[in-house]
Amino acid sequence: MNYYEELQSIVPFSLLPPSALAEAMAQVKPVFFPRGQKIFYQDQPVYPYLFITLSGSLDLLVRHQGGQDMLIERCGQHFFFGESALTESTYPLTAKATSDLLCLTIERERVLAWMEEQAAFSAHLARTVIARQHILLDEVITESPTTANDPLRSLARDFMSSPIVSVDASASLRSVAQQMAEKNIGALVVMDQEQPIGIITERDLIHHWAASLDLPVAKAMRPSLTILTPDAHLYQVLLAMMRDHSRYVCLQEESKLVGIIAHSDIVQCSTNDALALVQALQSSATVAELVAVMPRIDRWLDLMLTHHVQPTEIMDMISHLYDQLTVRAIEIALSQMIEAGYGPPPTAYCWLSLGSAGRREQMTRTDQDHAILFAPVPHSQREQVRQYFMTLAARVVESLVACGFAPCRGNVMGSSPDWCRALDEWQERLETWIEESLSKNIRLLTIFLDFRDIYGDTVLASQLRHSVHDLYRRYPVGLHHLAADDLQHRAGLSFLRSFVTEKSGEHKDELDLKRSLMVHIVDSARIFALRAGIGTTNTVERLQQLQTANTFSTDDGERFIQSYLTLMELRICENIRRKNRGLPPDNYINPYQLSKPEQNRLREAIQAVSRLQQLTGSAFRLPGFL
Repeated sequence: MNYYEELQSIVPFSLLPPSALAEAMAQVKPVFFPRGQKIFYQDQPVYPYLFITLSGSLDLLVRHQGGQDMLIERCGQHFFFGESALTESTYPLTAKATSDLLCLTIERERVLAWMEEQAAFSAHLARTVIARQHILLDEVITESPTTANDPLRSLARDFMSSPIVSVDASASLRSVAQQMAEKNIGALVVMDQEQPIGIITERDLIHHWAASLDLPVAKAMRPSLTILTPDAHLYQVLLAMMRDHSRYVCLQEESKLVGIIAHSDIVQCSTNDALALVQALQSSATVAELVAVMPRIDRWLDLMLTHHVQPTEIMDMISHLYDQLTVRAIEIALSQMIEAGYGPPPTAYCWLSLGSAGRREQMTRTDQDHAILFAPVPHSQREQVRQYFMTLAARVVESLVACGFAPCRGNVMGSSPDWCRALDEWQERLETWIEESLSKNIRLLTIFLDFRDIYGDTVLASQLRHSVHDLYRRYPVGLHHLAADDLQHRAGLSFLRSFVTEKSGEHKDELDLKRSLMVHIVDSARIFALRAGIGTTNTVERLQQLQTANTFSTDDGERFIQSYLTLMELRICENIRRKNRGLPPDNYINPYQLSKPEQNRLREAIQAVSRLQQLTGSAFRLPGFL
């Protein structure tokens, strides 16, 4: 029987040219497995072929050290499996038929040849395999006996209070107080026509106590809920609490609220240290107290890294902590300024974080990159106002240096007159940078355009962001110049799909993950976001919004996001290895010292970066890309 037509309907084989698939049909063989039979076992040497299901179903299972099998995935018709045969010598899991199972087998060498020759097939296969590896790794880490009692991996459902206790939006604060007292709880979910619309806590009740106990709940509640699923890990709960400034997280399953978890519910868990760090930073009265918190932040970062917390969540949490540190340093400096006789700020202003801090992509303590934006004042007062804010920034710089953040070698800091400007001055300076597009200006733009307000008058920052988008609408050639600057250096593999590494010097045979690869994703995401008027500065969020806006296809968008996360994970893993050897962190990696699966993930990430650069060159009409 010829299975050509059936294979043509199964992704990724449907991505092959008909002639390539037709040529391989002589090597495609059917094989049958009765219900209950194991196709292969965990740690068994691999068969030299790939399996594709035609009918029936199977389970993919992993056996833990305790001898128990855990279900990773339940698979049905038109599912390929056994892909470990392409890169490994043994299977990492067991495949077991759960019904009578009919499969096709395709020889490994044929699949590897397609991966070399057929780009679309190779990209889809690699993405699927990488996604499965992530699922496998996450499940094993979550369920492994060595981490089963790890608080970072504990689930919210194990700490939640259920069922939810609620109150109608029209009820009075008096009835809320009675319910809280009777049930000994600190919060009620506010409902309107059986839909949750907010939350009322003990603190809200105390705040409105002096008003009237007959005030309706809707007037006193917090009109937003922080919602996760019961299967969220506790570190994700803590991140949500930190991000939303909330002490309660509601848990939802199948569109229904099933429980609530409070800060007090996890106060005995070591993961509470994350919130304790925020509280320690916010309560610090001196720079010395801020400095004393830094080793605790470092230990918390180490804990997240060694327990394989997702890179985006690590960066979110660390960025939030560093934001809190900066905010408190500013507040301490302001108090010192007033005590020293400088007085309060002479006009509205905003502290802007730039670079990786502006993108919320910090992992370690980077050099300081920041600026000050203040409201326009009469020219006769401008230099006096600027001097005040530069003095403030200089004090903050000293505090951050004491906390381990080196000053920017290029002096990109609010203590410099070039980076401390009124709104109208920033608007004029940005217009000059964009219109002239000199190489120096482009370098400054790549630093500044990721600005994010973290303290002060956020309206000023919003006005400046609007000005940036307006300037690029007026000078679209500015985007062309940004794209040309990035594409001076191309990411890619050699002709034989080997890695392009340093040829000599200290990092011979190594690859700079940040400057050779990740920077191109950051740059391209920024350029497309500017064209689309997208305000967020985080790279993954930019890519997600660009995908939603159909700037990228779904496949391309997912591929670019996955490649960015893969590169970040490889960077994290390499720095953990370096730390274990007593070496300082850096961005270099020797790709030939990686395992075969890691090498495949790196190759796919490099190909994705190359694809993104190709789209960027084409979209902004650069020579060689049209």
